[in-house]
Amino acid sequence: PKANSLELLNILTFDLIEELNIKGIKSFIEGHSLKELKTGLFEIYKEIIVGVKPSFSFRSIPNKTSHLAYLLPIAKSKLMDEGLFLKDISNNDLFFNPFSNEFKNRNMLVTGTTGSGKSVLVNKIVHGLVDKHPTVILDKGGSFRRLCLYHGGYNLSRGINPMQFKCPYFLREFILSVVDKDKFTKLEKGLLLKRIKSYLQDEIDLSHHGMIEYLENDFDGLSLYFEDIKDFLISDNIGINDFLYVDIENYPNSQIAPLIIYILEYFKRIADSRKILVFDECWKFLKNHGEYIDECFRTFRKTGAFPIAISQGLSDFENLGEDLYSSITNNSYFKIFFPQEYIESNDITDFDNSRIASLQYEKGKYSECYLKSTDNKIKKILRITLDPLEYELFHTESGQSENFYKFYEDHRKYFSSNKETIKSFVRLHHG
Repeated sequence: PKANSLELLNILTFDLIEELNIKGIKSFIEGHSLKELKTGLFEIYKEIIVGVKPSFSFRSIPNKTSHLAYLLPIAKSKLMDEGLFLKDISNNDLFFNPFSNEFKNRNMLVTGTTGSGKSVLVNKIVHGLVDKHPTVILDKGGSFRRLCLYHGGYNLSRGINPMQFKCPYFLREFILSVVDKDKFTKLEKGLLLKRIKSYLQDEIDLSHHGMIEYLENDFDGLSLYFEDIKDFLISDNIGINDFLYVDIENYPNSQIAPLIIYILEYFKRIADSRKILVFDECWKFLKNHGEYIDECFRTFRKTGAFPIAISQGLSDFENLGEDLYSSITNNSYFKIFFPQEYIESNDITDFDNSRIASLQYEKGKYSECYLKSTDNKIKKILRITLDPLEYELFHTESGQSENFYKFYEDHRKYFSSNKETIKSFVRLHHG
């Protein structure tokens, strides 16, 4: 019924109830005293307050906070007002900006089983930010190679010069990444640092070969450890690029640990503090460098950088030692989980595990992940969808990239840029 006054509305309602009764229809009334012209709205409101014991005979169970999802008039899902374009599980638009000033810590950890969508999401994040933020990517297997090509990044495929960065702490860690784990005791590590400082101060013509010869006065046989990688160590410096890409699978195992230590120092030297580092499943090569990695990630957190660590699961770090596990997990404000086994961790609740278990995936359409912040201010399932360009840049399906690279090699000369070449390929294949 509709009326212009409460009194008339109650009269009309009473008449309606009488008509329903005559027809044998039992009405359900929200209110206590219709005859005394009371609507009962206060009583109704009281009944839906979370935690308040109901007084109506037909309501015996108190409302829970989970019921609010059905009571509050939420028009749409919300994460942030601007940023990277994502979706929620109902396909509503979401925005995420890791460089927002509201975040004092931007370190991110992304975990999930192989093929669950980790690299696709990180590709999407970097793709949306790389034009404004210097980026370094340590790849494992080429998941980010097409993104680098599209944005005109520098693909490091040659040797490195550790003397490019004359930091004694970095140079000590670089040497420790080559020698046997038990080569140096704690005291000898202190002596090694002291001798490196002396070399940097005393010598004029600095070179890595010269430094190793200098150190051999105190550490006999040290140069023999570098025989295996001597061709990898060059005298030319690498310029500080806006986008540096390295695929560690292009290097032999003996060179990977010193290469990673070098890249971390390279990243530190980028002047812009709002920079991005992607660290893709390289952890097993850093098993003996937990303390150094911890210091690096603490520095990134303090200076406002945005490092993204990718792994198949938290257990990857546990298996590599407590130092490395703590340095990555404790320093990460954002944790993103793709489908994986039940997580046993003090930071991950049963609720979190239930959200992870509920994640959906539809091949060729979307994948889902669960975003959680350390302070629990953010707990959100995100849905990742790709447009045709993003699909060609981000997908990691085996054997699906040959046509892409062949088209690029054959047709790059006809276009003004890498971007135009790749966009042409996308138009031909997707319309």
